[in-house]
Amino acid sequence: MQSAQATWSQLQNELDAQSGRWIKHYDQARLLATQVKEKADKARGDAQIARARFDSEEIEKKKVVAERSRIRASAVRVAGPVRPPHKIKDVAPVYPEIARSARIDGTVQLEATVGQDGKVVDARVLQSVPMLDQAALDAVQQWQYEPATQNGKPIPVVMKVNVKFQR
Repeated sequence: MQSAQATWSQLQNELDAQSGRWIKHYDQARLLATQVKEKADKARGDAQIARARFDSEEIEKKKVVAERSRIRASAVRVAGPVRPPHKIKDVAPVYPEIARSARIDGTVQLEATVGQDGKVVDARVLQSVPMLDQAALDAVQQWQYEPATQNGKPIPVVMKVNVKFQR
């Protein structure tokens, strides 16, 4: 697009230069006009491709959100005959430097939804420690579990998890 705009400016300058002449030669102006059209057509095509890519990414994001909502809606709390999930991948939270320098520590309590595949599909803060919440959420989103089971079948569950920050 910028290339088309730059060529358009050159065309305008050429037309202005020709308007001050007694004998006009528009060969250069015709060439610049053709280049402007070609570059504008290419920019239009690039924009259409980018729009299609953006639209497909948005559709994919909506599918992920819908799937997470479906899992959250079908998740049960760990209790009774439900065997709780067992953590198989632990990712330690990154202690934010600003919180460390402010000497903030504590435990962030989260509610995590673990899907049938053992991945954390959603997490939300129940008990906040300002400046540490996002680090806790980021870490828990990377945790993986051996799925919870009920009657031997994997099921999605909602459970509380604590993320401790100590200096």
